[in-house]
Amino acid sequence: MDDDYAGMGAGEIAERVRSGRVSAVAVVGAALESIERLDARIRAFREVWPDTARERASVIDADVASGKHLPSPGSRWR
Repeated sequence: MDDDYAGMGAGEIAERVRSGRVSAVAVVGAALESIERLDARIRAFREVWPDTARERASVIDADVASGKHLPSPGSRWR
């Protein structure tokens, strides 16, 4: 599984999650690792909520597994 999502758009990542090629938890994990590695230098985030992000990603993965339709990227989720 390719975990270099930085060069991908939201639509491409969402398609990979919808198709089961990658889990939302994996995408969130990669993003959190990038934030941890880079943010001390670039200071792009005032707050990061890793537990909330992982919990929401788990819900998305459960929805994908159950066949539930996911909204388009940029749409309000839940």
